[in-house]
Amino acid sequence: MNEWGFAAEISKWWEQAADANPLWRLNRVRVEQVTPGSKQRSDLIVLGDKPTMCGELRLPDHANPSPLDFDNLKDAVGKAQAHGCRWAFTSDARTIFLIDTEQSGSLITKIVHKRFLSDTFRREDLDDPATLARIQRSWVGAFNELAPIITGHARPEGMAPDALFVEALRELMAAPVAAIRDGINARRVAEPSFQSELVEWMVDEQGWAHDPSKWESEVNRAAKLTAYVFVTRLLFYEALRRAKPELEPLSLPPPPNTNAKLASQMLEFQFAEARRISGDYETLFSWDKVSQYAMVADPCAGLRTHMTGDRGVFL
Repeated sequence: MNEWGFAAEISKWWEQAADANPLWRLNRVRVEQVTPGSKQRSDLIVLGDKPTMCGELRLPDHANPSPLDFDNLKDAVGKAQAHGCRWAFTSDARTIFLIDTEQSGSLITKIVHKRFLSDTFRREDLDDPATLARIQRSWVGAFNELAPIITGHARPEGMAPDALFVEALRELMAAPVAAIRDGINARRVAEPSFQSELVEWMVDEQGWAHDPSKWESEVNRAAKLTAYVFVTRLLFYEALRRAKPELEPLSLPPPPNTNAKLASQMLEFQFAEARRISGDYETLFSWDKVSQYAMVADPCAGLRTHMTGDRGVFL
């Protein structure tokens, strides 16, 4: 079953739930093919006297499933506004986030409610009646929770900005961490000198114990540290630009150019400019092993382009 088929199943479940609760005055749920004024599709739209909520649905194995991804959030809000809906949602079929498009602030601050749906599953699992029945219960439960909010019968709980920031960052970092991990593993297997330098960095600079039998966990740990520290540098760079407007915006090779060497050269220059213009932050903007490992392979450069775009989720 693909996203379209799954969305059709959800529309039936939600319509049945709406029929059982006439107070909501929600009478139809449909799978949209085209958003008015564009070629984008709106996966699900809930209608009452007028369009009430529409959203962005992905399955967990989609290339870009995160409900907190900047593009997915932006698309969901854009679709809702195109339909005249106040409410939007994003979901990866594991979690659903409700968005109030009328709320002021950045995209992340428009999220007002979160509901856990299910553990990760494969799309082929949806062909199993028992699995589909279990998933149906969670989606009906989510609708019963969201419907009173979007119809004005209940107030959303709201979500603390700091909790949203942490959760969004964790979601967005999953792909960069995996790319760095795979890149480090490939280099250490192919280049003994790279592996020796990696061990030296882990032991001498990070103070970690090294056990050759635990390479997988050690590389994963290194990838997580590298990704989080490097993205912190990117975010701090953007924050610094507010105080130092002469500092140019971060720029990377535009897609589909994902050359890690070129991206490294561009970022290293921009970090040097941040040090020069600010007269500070020598350590923060140094091009050290963290920066080198963050750009260890071409896929990392492409993901870093995505991450610098996703700063709009937070700023």
